[in-house]
Amino acid sequence: MTVPGVGSVDAAGVVEFVTNQAYTRFRQPDRRRRLLADVATTVVRTFLREAGRRPAPAAQALVGAAAGGHVLLHSEHAGEQAAFETADVAGRLADPPGDHLALVANNAAANKADFFLRPAVRHDVSLLPGGAARAVTTVTMANDAPPRGEPAYVIGPNTRGLRPGDNETLLSVYRPDTTVLTRVTRDGAPTAVAAEPELGHTVYTARVRIPSGESTRLTYTMRSAGVWTGDDVAGSYRLTVQSQPTLNPVRLRVDVAVPEGMRVVDTSPDMATGDGRLTWSGEADHPTTIRVRFARPPLAVVWHEVWRFLNRPLLSTDQSDMPGE
Repeated sequence: MTVPGVGSVDAAGVVEFVTNQAYTRFRQPDRRRRLLADVATTVVRTFLREAGRRPAPAAQALVGAAAGGHVLLHSEHAGEQAAFETADVAGRLADPPGDHLALVANNAAANKADFFLRPAVRHDVSLLPGGAARAVTTVTMANDAPPRGEPAYVIGPNTRGLRPGDNETLLSVYRPDTTVLTRVTRDGAPTAVAAEPELGHTVYTARVRIPSGESTRLTYTMRSAGVWTGDDVAGSYRLTVQSQPTLNPVRLRVDVAVPEGMRVVDTSPDMATGDGRLTWSGEADHPTTIRVRFARPPLAVVWHEVWRFLNRPLLSTDQSDMPGE
């Protein structure tokens, strides 16, 4: 489509234009705001016009955008808000059964350097007896922002102590409220994070500064109770990963090791197997749910039951069971 004062805008370039290019092309804030508003207005009007002509593809596009978290709705009316939450377009932090991981990054630098941030997450889970799990979550953030060549509105510095191109982020990692953080490091060295309850979860927040052209890695070692269901014969594990929509999709890798003595029955989605672990990788630009079912091999189950029977006491020591009592 053509936007007066801007020119041609298409689906492939609109995000880059409104989040980066516009700040270089239009240095006067009032003019830039008007032109960005014109782009948004033109996009919405064009969509509504085309939706009237071709409702099916328009509905499909809207549902896809909502499923990815790119369209969020809120209402002050309780009934409407409840409908938005039921449709999963309210942006509410998930509270699913099983295990849960959510990451939220908030810009603390008063700039637009998020455009250049490249995030990646690896979540290694080892399932333990009794429904518990040990998890090691590694968050890597690479800052590709240049130190020059962009206006200060984009790369700063707009707050004291920062240099052009610096990225400063408040990184929050949400976990189940049964989680205990045992260790956290940044680039291999111990570091500190703030821990507090929020919306039924435990959230760990760190202020992370990344200079232009550099990257950093935060590693959280945690233990959670009650994140898988079952017993010592069979069980199932469900992990929901929720990430905020970002300009550059979060690269996500999840590794799962089932309890010792168990073998995998099935997974959803399909997961690669290697070194005794299950692996899934992809882009976390929408809520991702991973399910794993596991059980002991049939012969192991028989031996387990025999062993449990042999270890039962043959005589009761409860005096209340004695005759005449």
